[in-house]
Amino acid sequence: MSVLFTLIIARQLNWRLCAVLGVISLLGALITVFLLPRKNKINCLAFLSIALAFGMFSARCAFYVEPMEALDGTTSEIVGAVIDEPVFDGERYLYRVRVDKVAESDIADFKTIISSRRDLKLSAFDNLSATVTFYNDVNDTHRSENVFIRGYVNEYKTKLKISRGKETPYRYAISARRAVRSAISGRLNGDEGALMTSVLIGDKGSMSKSALNSIRVSGISHITVVSGLHLSILTGVMLKFFVSFMRSKRKASAATLLFVVAIMALAGFTPSVVRSGITCTIYLLGTIILKRSRPLHSLCIAALLQCLLNPFVVYSLSFLLSTFSTLGIITFEPKIRRFLYKAPICRFKIARGISSAVALSLSAQIMTLPIVITTFGYVTPLSVLTNIIVGLPVTGLVCLSAVASLLCISGVFAYLGNFLMLIAGLDGKFILFVSDIMSKPGFSTVRIASLAAYMVIGGICIIFGACLLLPRLYRFRLIAVLMCFVIAVGCCYYAVVENPTVTVTSFVTDEGAAVLIRDGDYAALIGSTAKVYYANGVSAAVNNLGIEKVNLIILPESEMLSGAAPDLLRNLSAEKIIYNDERIDLMKLDGATRSKYTECRIDMTERVSAEINRGYILLSVCGKSIVVPTARTKTPTCDILVSPPEFITTTSYAKYAIISGSTPLAFAAGERLSRLGTTSYVVGQTRSLSTYIRGESVSFSPFK
Repeated sequence: MSVLFTLIIARQLNWRLCAVLGVISLLGALITVFLLPRKNKINCLAFLSIALAFGMFSARCAFYVEPMEALDGTTSEIVGAVIDEPVFDGERYLYRVRVDKVAESDIADFKTIISSRRDLKLSAFDNLSATVTFYNDVNDTHRSENVFIRGYVNEYKTKLKISRGKETPYRYAISARRAVRSAISGRLNGDEGALMTSVLIGDKGSMSKSALNSIRVSGISHITVVSGLHLSILTGVMLKFFVSFMRSKRKASAATLLFVVAIMALAGFTPSVVRSGITCTIYLLGTIILKRSRPLHSLCIAALLQCLLNPFVVYSLSFLLSTFSTLGIITFEPKIRRFLYKAPICRFKIARGISSAVALSLSAQIMTLPIVITTFGYVTPLSVLTNIIVGLPVTGLVCLSAVASLLCISGVFAYLGNFLMLIAGLDGKFILFVSDIMSKPGFSTVRIASLAAYMVIGGICIIFGACLLLPRLYRFRLIAVLMCFVIAVGCCYYAVVENPTVTVTSFVTDEGAAVLIRDGDYAALIGSTAKVYYANGVSAAVNNLGIEKVNLIILPESEMLSGAAPDLLRNLSAEKIIYNDERIDLMKLDGATRSKYTECRIDMTERVSAEINRGYILLSVCGKSIVVPTARTKTPTCDILVSPPEFITTTSYAKYAIISGSTPLAFAAGERLSRLGTTSYVVGQTRSLSTYIRGESVSFSPFK
């Protein structure tokens, strides 16, 4: 696990710093070998594993990531092949492509994801030649799949050449995935059918945004990603099925092993299913050779193998949640279950069953809490109760969906498959109903930011230290006390100090800038939406923050920067919109109040107001002035300037400046401002930076 934890740390650092830390760790290993006593040789292995992790990460960044990032913003002719089936996310068609050649560049043989608003009529294993505009991935989402640059095709300008390429054995998995999707969608429409598809193959593209949001807020989003939960259920069922026929557990384990590989291929070999697949494989191999494998050892071996094969697997949120939830179950579930069993009510069998479910859910969420807080900025207190309620229905849904799909595809006993599909649909409706109910209360999500998050994470670290160091007799009692103390302190700090804070989240690119103002329940999005992929990135970031509807959207005056305004408004709901784009007049926006762009002053909350001027928007937040330029014009002196580098002029001055960092022009602008005494934050093209303003204090969060 030391390799995994080191890679998680390396993810937050510069690769050059990782290389230095790797060398230092290697020197530490040599010192422990030659200078320390023999009993400290275990420290040598720890230093070597840390050096290996830092070295792999920095080498991969140097040889793979940096060359790919050099393509950012370029438009080139590529030659390559589609390596997986196309995906439609509701707005765009996404194609995974292996690029064999880039015109006028020595960069070749890499994977990318190409998007298009029009169906390019591409299928898996097709060879293609097209003109692609490259851009950096939003939030490094696909780095775990070795995709370091993305691209989009202008379907009206590119000349696309397509030819059929050589197929690989992976075509069987693609065909099976299509058959499962067709079997379910042909019999069940709506979110319950989409939920069945997601639990079998991990495809949740056809699920509505409201259902996805309810599932996420209620804390059961793990059921929509094929991981250890799904694979353990299916593996257990198949193992019992084969044992009943073969009368030999060793032969049944060998047959189940092939089934595990098939499930991994059906789910597209995502990091979470690969991790659980390796764990199940180790368990089954142990059964075959009459050896009993320990769960913790199996988990560590599975995590180590994935980290060695692909150090960027730590960018996969599903992998991290799957790994740490399993670690939490192994570490804490027996202790919590024994503690709950001591209650007098647990003399009854049903109470013991509920206690076991509580222990399982709570132990998994203890370990994943730091990841959830740092990724999403909130916790879901009702998730334990929700997981208990839907635990048995989810197990039934996985089994029923798999059996029903198999019967419907094979054509054998199709009537029975249709009947099971109907039962699975009712099961899915129940799960969606529970998630919808649990996501309604105002306390279903508790937002935690900055210092409160670090308090909770620090408390978790203290708990782990206590678990490892203190005597066995006092471990669990102290853990329970510390957990209550950490949660109480974190929540009190959040309620007293951070809740009154106004948060300004900045989204910056080379060609535009926008800010999201959050003051309690009020949210306003102000600024530019220059490109389609930028607008989609902003709307996705707003949705990830749990904001279903913003109160106000102010679009820029410049036509160049408002070019993708309709794309933004298709993904975001707003109560009031201020704009100047004539295309918005024709859009259906669910009754939003509209007004044309004019010079005026807008009072948003008691602490936040906006002033629209010719060429820029001036915000007043808790007495602090924030300027968002919408054209290259003279801007007033302010506290915070959020701007693309092109709009920073010689007259620009601010105490702080947040500008794009994807081109040398941005660094030059930041250096010019720093000479005038400005503290500049040069951020990446697809990254965001949150500013916390309260009275006289201004603080900046880490990049997200």
